[in-house]
Amino acid sequence: MHRVLPLVPFSILSDFPNSIGSPDQLKIQLSCCALSVQYGAGNINPIEGGVWSEKVAGTNAIGTALAAAEPVQLCGAEHFCAGIKHWTCSADVIRDPHDGMILGAVDLSGLTDAYQSNALDFAIMAARLIEANLASDYFRSRERAIEATKTMFDGWKNQGLLAFDRRGRLVKANQFAHRALEELGADLLITPQYRVPALDLDAPSSAESIASITPEWLKTPLRLPIKLKDVEVGTLVVLSVNS
Repeated sequence: MHRVLPLVPFSILSDFPNSIGSPDQLKIQLSCCALSVQYGAGNINPIEGGVWSEKVAGTNAIGTALAAAEPVQLCGAEHFCAGIKHWTCSADVIRDPHDGMILGAVDLSGLTDAYQSNALDFAIMAARLIEANLASDYFRSRERAIEATKTMFDGWKNQGLLAFDRRGRLVKANQFAHRALEELGADLLITPQYRVPALDLDAPSSAESIASITPEWLKTPLRLPIKLKDVEVGTLVVLSVNS
């Protein structure tokens, strides 16, 4: 299950629950303004862990938005399941500013007879605000890792170096990195979009699960913590290069 995304403040449409779905189609209810709507929503399982994928729940705003990778609005009978045919739901996907990967979806749902016509616009706006917040966080993380590796890169003159931020996203590489990776037989492109999930310091993972997702080329090289003012901000991978 993915961590809850950091959110920027935004208003909730009156009398509508607001939720965010993860790429695993888990729906996490964030807030609800009216008890009557909350009770009504309780009958259709809008709780953390509720599965809203198209495969399980049929056509619905969260699952369909994630499947189509675009904004979706479904009115009443357009839903597949009978229990939500009295609801109108609007959702849009949230993308990672680093590589465009879909992280989740913002959904606004309410009873059809009280639904507001601008709900889809609001869901789209909320998704863009969340993405802006994520982008700000990404660039701060990137800047910290780059700043902290200035002296580290000077200390390794003949090795291939790859610097990753806290989330395992590549932020810096030296001139020997390409050659070192070729010698290791690593079939990958060094681009700003490259990510190594095994180096994600914020992912709630066990040692066994990290080992299972560690690529072969990363299992032998030296890995050092990147620290800025005693705070770990990333990982430096040191790759040996044959003379």
